[in-house]
Parts: sequence; C-alpha cells; structure tokens
Amino acid sequence: MIEGGGELGLRSYLLASSSGTSLHVLLDATMYSDVKPLWPSPLNPIYDPGSLAGPVYAFCGISLLAGLIMYVLLVGRKTD
Repeated sequence: MIEGGGELGLRSYLLASSSGTSLHVLLDATMYSDVKPLWPSPLNPIYDPGSLAGPVYAFCGISLLAGLIMYVLLVGRKTD
C-alpha cells in the first residue's frame, strides 16, 4: 500500500523484525513475571508492574499515534 522510492532488502526486514521482537519482549518483561528477557537465566530484573505499567502503556499509545500520523502523511503524499 505504501511504496517508497526503492526496494526493501532482506537486511531491512531482518532489522525491523529483530528490533520489534526485542522491544516487545522488553516491554512485556516489565509487566509479566513469566517473561524471561535474560533466558536461559530465570531472572527478570525489570519486572515491576506497579510502577512501570503506566509508562509502558503511555509509550505504546504515543507510538500508536506517531505511527498513525506517519501513515496518514505517507498515504496523503502518495495520492497527490
């Protein structure tokens, strides 16, 4: 749907998938005790749902809004 000027290569897909997966695990590790970001170690030093839930949800909401704005701008530019 959104096409840039050039082709995206394997490197772009690998970078996007690995950074997205890592960020997802780190965000989940702050709120869920069963997530082990340092696997195979059973430790989760960033687990603190009481104080980190608000900032994590705020980050996700701001990211959603930023993504929607970028999407609308790119689609609007494409139709001009």
